[in-house]
Amino acid sequence: MLLSYRQLCLVLLCATQFVALLDFSITMIPLPQIQHSLGFTPDGLQWVINAYGVAIAGFLLLGGVSHSPAMLVATLALWGASILPGKAARQEAAP
Repeated sequence: MLLSYRQLCLVLLCATQFVALLDFSITMIPLPQIQHSLGFTPDGLQWVINAYGVAIAGFLLLGGVSHSPAMLVATLALWGASILPGKAARQEAAP
């Protein structure tokens, strides 16, 4: 069954909203460790959440405005480069 243009837009918007919700949920997981390690107060943790929200919103807006393939490649390269330090840290921590 083929979806109409309006149905496809609705599906894509729902998927995008789910990814944004999932992204913020994953961001909440390390907050207790951040608070303990850096000695943040609950107010300081709120600043961490707000800074993350502003940064991700800015990148989403930038990606929505720019329709160039170079921007897509740069975004994918940045995303790939951001995964590498996490993988390296996980491998060092493994026994």
